[in-house]
Amino acid sequence: MNVRIIRPLIAACLLTVSAGFASAEPVTFRISTENNANHVNTKFLKSFAEKVNAAAGDKIHVEVSDSGQLYKGRDVPRALRQGSVEMAAVGTWQLGSVAPDVDLLFIPSLYGRSSDAMNKLVDGEVGDSLDAEISGNLNSQVLGRWIGFGEALTFGAGRAVASFDDLKGMKVRIPGGLANTERYKGLGAVPTVVPWPDTQLALQQGTVDGLLTTYETAASGKLWESGVKTAFEDNQYFGYFVPIVSNAFWDKADPDVKKVLADTWDSMVDQGRADAALSQSEASKTLIQKALKVTVPDPAKLSEIRAGMVANEAALVKELSASPELYEKIKATVD
Repeated sequence: MNVRIIRPLIAACLLTVSAGFASAEPVTFRISTENNANHVNTKFLKSFAEKVNAAAGDKIHVEVSDSGQLYKGRDVPRALRQGSVEMAAVGTWQLGSVAPDVDLLFIPSLYGRSSDAMNKLVDGEVGDSLDAEISGNLNSQVLGRWIGFGEALTFGAGRAVASFDDLKGMKVRIPGGLANTERYKGLGAVPTVVPWPDTQLALQQGTVDGLLTTYETAASGKLWESGVKTAFEDNQYFGYFVPIVSNAFWDKADPDVKKVLADTWDSMVDQGRADAALSQSEASKTLIQKALKVTVPDPAKLSEIRAGMVANEAALVKELSASPELYEKIKATVD
């Protein structure tokens, strides 16, 4: 072929390839959360998305889907495993069925613990072990440190709760979970599983005397309208959101994109935890304005109660199908 013909053809081919690279669209990266747009966790995720898009917007476009529009919380672990969604911030209370060791965060030994004590636990070797189990069982990667949501405590409606004695015989709505059941049984209460959509009616009709939840959830649900009048800050458990990225995305992702995702998340965690704590505090003020009466138990009494609840804990750990070794590590860390 004539050289004069070959050169224009080569130039044309190079121009076509170049144009193809230039027009490549950023990879879409969807984050699913069942929390509404005003929830502190959703706000955190949207801020995360904005920062990642600003840092690597030519390679990735992060979108946050709130209010369970993509997947309900209970369905997210399966979606991550199957690669149907790129990322989700999953509540620890939703992970026990796929990563049994996570349920160790709800055992009686951790009843009444402070947020600082829980952060030390999940940021250390215990958290590393849980990350490995979650990642392996969900065919995913835990992106980094967990975002604290806050303390779940006992609220009273038809029956006031202002002491440990008030818990005896009290019918307390719980979302489910063997550890939740055993903790309340250990306190002499009657744990009663009620789906969240039915909880307000159960409170109004006296099916339950109170419930296990957080200030944030109680305020956003306007539970004073359903008869909630007291709160007992016994710190039943401390909830976290775990950032999980599906391997269907991670295994194919550009190394630079992986670094931006991980580094951006890590840079935001401390502030995210602080914002969540502030949100819980503001929610408690809202409830107090609605005539909620709050009781903070004596720390020494709480420790005494906790010590009395752990007698059968080893049997509970076995029933949870959780790791006895990790259980011992948790006790060694908090004691």
